[in-house]
Amino acid sequence: AVVVTGTHFSRPNSDAAQRKAISIMKAKGGKVVFDIDYRPNLWGLAGHAEGFERYVKSDRVSAQLKTVLPDCDLIGGTEEEIMIASGADDCLSALKT
Repeated sequence: AVVVTGTHFSRPNSDAAQRKAISIMKAKGGKVVFDIDYRPNLWGLAGHAEGFERYVKSDRVSAQLKTVLPDCDLIGGTEEEIMIASGADDCLSALKT
């Protein structure tokens, strides 16, 4: 199995590396675990002094993270992280997507 994190999809080089790891793992029949690990300040949505802000809605982040979901066998995250990964405005709707 391979574990990927949402934080590392926030930068082009680490995004590409994680996507390659997912591709290799899926080709080998392995499992992909996704820890959403959403940190708005690392996506450029909040300053470092605002690192305590755990949820900042972003269509851009949601669109990017949604591209990863179909390849994942297990997804972990807080309610807010589940919402950002799905783009939904509430947790129940997010879980249904």
